[in-house]
Amino acid sequence: MSEFILLIEEDPLVQKLWKLTAFRCGKTVFAFKNQNEFLNRSQKFLKSTPIYIKNESEAQSLRKQGYQNVFITRGDINSRRTMYEPPPIAHAH
Repeated sequence: MSEFILLIEEDPLVQKLWKLTAFRCGKTVFAFKNQNEFLNRSQKFLKSTPIYIKNESEAQSLRKQGYQNVFITRGDINSRRTMYEPPPIAHAH
């Protein structure tokens, strides 16, 4: 099981929520504002590290690049209620 989780998310509040939840689960979240920021630093992480991202086309792009555990995050940008649900960190690979 990975102790690291990668999050590609532009909203700093969502990033903080993920980091807080991860800390409580004994994990670490590395958050990136966008896919380009992630790709500039991606060589530091194994391709098996879980990645959570909102955009399906970007998720597919990451999978084509060999990332094995890419997941679409829940929530809708127009719905604050679902956007801030606790992330699924406890079950991350």
